[in-house]
Amino acid sequence: MESGQIEGIVQRLVENPHDEEALATAHEAGASDPKSYALLLERVGAETRDPAYASHWRSEAANVWSTTLGDAHRAARVLMQAIERDPTQRTAADRLSQLY
Repeated sequence: MESGQIEGIVQRLVENPHDEEALATAHEAGASDPKSYALLLERVGAETRDPAYASHWRSEAANVWSTTLGDAHRAARVLMQAIERDPTQRTAADRLSQLY
């Protein structure tokens, strides 16, 4: 995926986290390049103003880091960021505890 396309997807998901077309495009690209997909999800989480959605995006990024890329250290760091953004979201905390 080209940087301009990534930028467009990030902005679309920040504006509308339910944008099915942007989600599908990102997911398809993630199948061939999971690292870029994880970075895209992290970026959406960083730019999203709503704490619950920000936590969700980072939690999903951490899942890719851990499950697909085998980088537990990066996954743990991203999950801690997700928890900082919204401590009420259980998914990030549950995934972090599963890592340990």
